[in-house]
This record gives sequence, structure tokens and C-alpha cells, in this order.
Amino acid sequence: MWAFLGVFFAVWIARILLIPWTDAAADQPSTVRLIADLWRLAIWLVLPLVWLIRFERVDPRAAIDQRPGMRPWLGLALGLAYLAAARLYDVAMGAPWIAIPALPVPTLAASIVGIAFAALCEEFLFRGVLLKELARRYGFGRANFLQSVLFVAIQWPAWIALIEFDPATFALLSGLALLYALLLGAIVRQTGTIWIGFGVQTLGNTLQGLGFGA
Repeated sequence: MWAFLGVFFAVWIARILLIPWTDAAADQPSTVRLIADLWRLAIWLVLPLVWLIRFERVDPRAAIDQRPGMRPWLGLALGLAYLAAARLYDVAMGAPWIAIPALPVPTLAASIVGIAFAALCEEFLFRGVLLKELARRYGFGRANFLQSVLFVAIQWPAWIALIEFDPATFALLSGLALLYALLLGAIVRQTGTIWIGFGVQTLGNTLQGLGFGA
């Protein structure tokens, strides 16, 4: 597993450093957003699938639905609590309760699809593949912390490439991302599936990334 993680991080960091423009914002051309999605597909989905099937001899579906029939309503409650807290924080910082971004409908729809695709990739890899494998080796508590640290670490190259490095800002972003990943791991623990976490991340990233209420 650690060899796979080394290859994954090396490939993703090289992609960020060599072609950072593929981390496309909503206002980028559709071709640029498509290239960004294809890169993510190759690195975040295809690479883990090859590792699972070829080297681990594991059915990838086990990473999606890990323990069906657990406590989905508790996981959903955690997700809704997170979204409510995030919205209240934005409002406390001066954002309106709701605001529709000034984007053409096709651009808006394509952007939401891209956000959902990115969320699916992250949930499959971190809360699906890695959390399950780490929990098998170290128990859930340590596994959830490790996948959260790895989740934060994979954000750093993009943050460095796309925004000006500031230690205080990066410490704050890292802390928030760590708490976010821990919560998403807890949702998987309670529900036995990545789908509720996927919905939470897609909705949360859509509200923040596209300026709903911003």
C-alpha cells in the first residue's frame, strides 16, 4: 500500500507542478475543465483501480460500500451538521444566506458536474480505498487520522501552485481540511458507504466554489 501511495503522490505532485493550469476554475473554457477531469480520472480512479485489481486482488466495489446496513441516518446528520455550520460561518463572515452565481447555465451545470466528479474521486480514494485498507491494518481511529493527514498533504501542491504561500493561511487551511476529512471518515464509519460523504462534499464544494451565498 505504501508503495502505491508513493507512486500516487509522485504522479499527482508532478502533474500539479508541470501543468498547474489544469486545476481549472469555473470560468475556464470547457476544454480546460475537461482536461482537468481526465487527469483526475487517470490518477485518482484508474491508478487505484489498477492497484486494487492487479496487485491486491480486491473487488473495488468493496471500497464503495464497505459495511451496508449500518447507521445511515447518523452519518447523514453529521453531514447536515457540517453543512449548516459552514453556512453559518460564511454568514457570520458577511456572506448573504443565498446568492446565485452570475454564470451561464451551461457553464454552471458543467462546473457542478466537475465538482461532483472531483468529490467522487476523493471519496473513493481516501474514504474508500485508503480508509478501509488502513483500518484493516491499524484500526479505525488511526486509519481515519492517517487518511485525513494524507488528504491534507495531497492538497498542498495545488495550494502552493495556485495561491501565494503564507504559513498562517496554509496552517488554517490544513487544519480545516484535516477536520473535514475526519468528519467524512466518521460518516463512512457510521453509514458503511462513501455515498453520503460524496453528497456532503459535492454540496459543500458547490456552495463555496461557485459562490452560492458568497
